[in-house]
Amino acid sequence: MAVITEQTENLNDYVFVNNNNDAKTKEAIKSGISEVGEYFANKNIFITGGTGFLGTVLIESLLSSHPNIGCIYVLVRGKKRFDPNERIDRLLQKPLFANHSKKTLAKVVPVVGELSEPNFGFKEGLLNELLQKVNIIFHSAATIKFSSPLRTAIKTNLTGTWRTIEFAKKLKNLSSYIFVSTAFCNSNNRGLIMETVYKSKYDPHDMMKMAEDDMAWEDFDEIKCKEMIGNHPNTYTFTKNLAENLMMSDMAGFPAAIVRPSIVYGTWEHPCKGWVGAANSGHLGYLAGFIKGIFRTMCGVARSQIDIIPVDYVINSTLVMAWYAGTRKLDKPEVIHSTSGEVNPLSLGEFCDIMNESVKRHPADTYVWKPQGKLRNGWRYNLFFYIFHMLPAMLFHIPEKLFNIGMPQHT
Repeated sequence: MAVITEQTENLNDYVFVNNNNDAKTKEAIKSGISEVGEYFANKNIFITGGTGFLGTVLIESLLSSHPNIGCIYVLVRGKKRFDPNERIDRLLQKPLFANHSKKTLAKVVPVVGELSEPNFGFKEGLLNELLQKVNIIFHSAATIKFSSPLRTAIKTNLTGTWRTIEFAKKLKNLSSYIFVSTAFCNSNNRGLIMETVYKSKYDPHDMMKMAEDDMAWEDFDEIKCKEMIGNHPNTYTFTKNLAENLMMSDMAGFPAAIVRPSIVYGTWEHPCKGWVGAANSGHLGYLAGFIKGIFRTMCGVARSQIDIIPVDYVINSTLVMAWYAGTRKLDKPEVIHSTSGEVNPLSLGEFCDIMNESVKRHPADTYVWKPQGKLRNGWRYNLFFYIFHMLPAMLFHIPEKLFNIGMPQHT
């Protein structure tokens, strides 16, 4: 699989092209799905980002992969208001897990820790248990806020990856390590983007040291941030590229792989059709507001391509790569793209039309006003954004904050 990026007028537009002759995919199909499932039998898994959208589907798919799968340890941040076991119990009550027995769900075990801390801050007893038992690592935790301060993004996306690498190297029986990156991590480049890691401008280890140095950030403003990230559109893609470089330098010779999904949407069919999780951020958050008639304008060029991929497709790729990396000798981490651009291209204009047509066929039970989305640019977009997005949001949000009303927020 390969990715191609093109720049259109007035908009940086990334178009992903998949190569269906990908040898790894063919080998997985030839070997049969059963062999991939068998790979997870009696294996213990460690997951970061397990309580997120992608991580939730990953946990369900692992439970479905083989009846004899071992424990699935999920890294959970310790929070004062929420017990880790309660968080996992809430997660396992979602519709995705309806077909699993209590015995199967009991295999999902929360472990409290901090991603960026050495050994995740585990106590010695827990650490030794995990080092003895864990066989496979799925690292999907990240700060996906494009506006995150650079220091925050480094500590989570880069240092967090480094901690999982350190952990992986200490395991008694490491079978495979999978890092979930993004197809946009090389969005600072133009032309054909291959399934390889492109060298970062800065050394990942130097950047991690910088993140720990308070003096380095005293006068670090937005201008300096833009100078450092260069042609990267945000700190997210910049730090993901750094993390991939870290993988190549520090996981060479280990059974490791990098999966690069594009824009991840709800499930296509597994374990149920159309599941989108909390749907409170990003594209899914926009769709949730759109069907209620709240979000009515999108910024973009109609002919630009939008590359979206169902989350169950991404998870299938991730599981196959765990099997692939764990059943052969690798000199360096494998890299695959999980994208749809060439196979099923979709323009932003077509996407908007599909939304409008779909909401007519399947309207929400209640809505603020009749849903209708339209692409706009320039001052028209800004005008509609502030009048129809920001102003209504403020009318709802301010009373909620002042009078403590509305739905409770669980994090």
